[in-house]
Amino acid sequence: MSFVIADKPDSLDDEFKRCVGITLSDANKLIRWYRYLSQDCRSIEVVREQVSPIIATVFTDDSSLSYKIDFHRPLPRPELLNGKQLDQLSISLRRNITPPTAELLLLDAQEALAQYRYRETVLLAWSAIETIFDPFIRSKLLERFPGLNFDRGGAGANIESDLYFLTRADVLLSLLTGFSLRVNTNPPFWDNLCASRFHRNEIIHRGSDAGEDEAKLAINVAQQFIRTINELRNG
Repeated sequence: MSFVIADKPDSLDDEFKRCVGITLSDANKLIRWYRYLSQDCRSIEVVREQVSPIIATVFTDDSSLSYKIDFHRPLPRPELLNGKQLDQLSISLRRNITPPTAELLLLDAQEALAQYRYRETVLLAWSAIETIFDPFIRSKLLERFPGLNFDRGGAGANIESDLYFLTRADVLLSLLTGFSLRVNTNPPFWDNLCASRFHRNEIIHRGSDAGEDEAKLAINVAQQFIRTINELRNG
């Protein structure tokens, strides 16, 4: 691919990474189309590490130079767990407890962002949000109405399926806990939540794609959302 830089960038390294991101995004769009048309499930999108090292030729008015970046990441060094974490690990293994799904999905979303898989980032981040929010609301409803039926067609199931997510995050949450994500969080969280929910719906209901800004927004919203629900749960 060919890129034209109008102004001299502050960092050639950052500019090259930006161009690589655009190139991979376009290449993966081609792969998605091939995967769909060929129905070949083995054709998967690529990340920077798989096509590294990447070499570009940078042309100026009177010269040119080759520029190379290797995106292979070193093997991660395992983080040592402290005593409290080791105790939690031991107890969880003995009791056959699995880690919280929402936090694992959020980690998946962060890895997808690092690999320029922006659409998957948004969907994974919102899966994390819904994974922690729906059971929390369900538990609060059962505290208030112990006989509430969550089977298909029951009142509880209708509340979950018929009330808009933002209504549940604002009005219903306020009625059940006295805390509204619209009223009781610092700006611009609620506006960001609404914007990211819109992006999520555009992907799911209209088949839209996502860019880096939408992906980063989804991560930030999910991080604060999960942190807030955990505080409500433990408070």
